[in-house]
Amino acid sequence: MGKRLFILLAVLFLTVSLTYGQNRIAVSSVSGKPGSEVRVPVIVTSDRPVAGIQFNLLFDQRCLEIKSAANGAQVKTWNLIGLNAETVKEANKKGKLPVSLVDFSLSKPIAAGKDREVFMVTFFIKPGVAGKPLAIRLDNYSLADDQARDIVVEPMNGEVKVVNQAAVKGKP
Repeated sequence: MGKRLFILLAVLFLTVSLTYGQNRIAVSSVSGKPGSEVRVPVIVTSDRPVAGIQFNLLFDQRCLEIKSAANGAQVKTWNLIGLNAETVKEANKKGKLPVSLVDFSLSKPIAAGKDREVFMVTFFIKPGVAGKPLAIRLDNYSLADDQARDIVVEPMNGEVKVVNQAAVKGKP
């Protein structure tokens, strides 16, 4: 009896851990060569519908320059608040891009699920940068569901791996 109870509790704990551990916001890792542009998606995985997303995207402005930033595939109709040429210019000086995405219509939340693309940023890898990964990190991140309740989420940082031409075969 004691062994079965232990196994049942262990399975229950594991199930609860997996359920809560699946909510995340992640920066994808990509590869590129100096002098080229790379597209870096930010993705969300959630066990509830998502109607609001906020984060700061941190990067090394000495090595990377934002060329463009836009809504991801899953949130094309959402409002991307405050993103314009001036905020991108400021981000390229400071290495910090604030991002706020909201479904003001309250009718098109992201369905619960895995790997939903919510944001896309294109970086230019500056010439002379070589042989080192460039971290792209998240801070001040939050997600809200379609009832405006916080979704507990874990961040997953990414990087731009700077490589030579031969190592990038087949990558855009």
